[in-house]
Amino acid sequence: KCLDKAEFDQTHLTKGPSRQTVASLTSSDTGPGSSDGFMSLPKYDLLGALPTDCVQKLNSREGKASWKFRKEALDSIDEAMGRCTGLIDSSSSKPLVELIRALKDRLLDTQINLKPIAARVIGKLLGNLDPTSQAKLGMIVYAPLLNAAMNDIKKPMREASLECIADILRAPDIEGGTVNRDAVEGFVTALVGEVNDTAVKSHGLSSVLKFLVTLIDDFPNLDEVTASRGETLGEKYATVLIECLVSTKADTRSESTSLVKAYAENGVLSGSTFR
Repeated sequence: KCLDKAEFDQTHLTKGPSRQTVASLTSSDTGPGSSDGFMSLPKYDLLGALPTDCVQKLNSREGKASWKFRKEALDSIDEAMGRCTGLIDSSSSKPLVELIRALKDRLLDTQINLKPIAARVIGKLLGNLDPTSQAKLGMIVYAPLLNAAMNDIKKPMREASLECIADILRAPDIEGGTVNRDAVEGFVTALVGEVNDTAVKSHGLSSVLKFLVTLIDDFPNLDEVTASRGETLGEKYATVLIECLVSTKADTRSESTSLVKAYAENGVLSGSTFR
């Protein structure tokens, strides 16, 4: 995950054979990915590897040349991630959150060429956190990534955003690269909030729906996940899917139809949820 990828590949999240992982070998628990296992893994001090003014440069907005400082900061993070050989140390949560929030702002950068770079850097960073931190910190960036994947006028940014989401939803390679179900729940919550009347008519929504099909085998039962106001996450998500089913765009209707059928067959959403 520390290597850059050229464009989004729909096979990125296909489920491969189960692997015995470093975390499962080092853990006293029988299940993979337990906290004891992750604690014994070597951690990469990303924050210590970055220039002290990295966040300041990421937030630079003054002057016509300020974009160069933002680009320099993005390159420094990318370079530091290139030296990542294990999990990123997430023990210093406050500065890590500050860094991710600064990166999130670059997804809306006025210099459009920086936006896909920011998406790829975010994917590398969050894709190499332990699953608990991954799910928690992913909530910072899901909404702008989804918005870009659906609505950005530039195809490279839409693709980079989807690829970034794919990285965030997978546990680190060192832990087997399986889909992080806790991260998926947060992602669906963000998706429910981002799909509105405008998004249903967007060029990129069908690609998002097609991407969701690749997660089918690893989706939790959303009818069992509590959302808010007495509703389950499945009920809220079903409302969004119904909007997609009646979209004016044929590709969105087609992809959402396939997705709903797959959800029903795999126990992600029950038929009664749509009534």
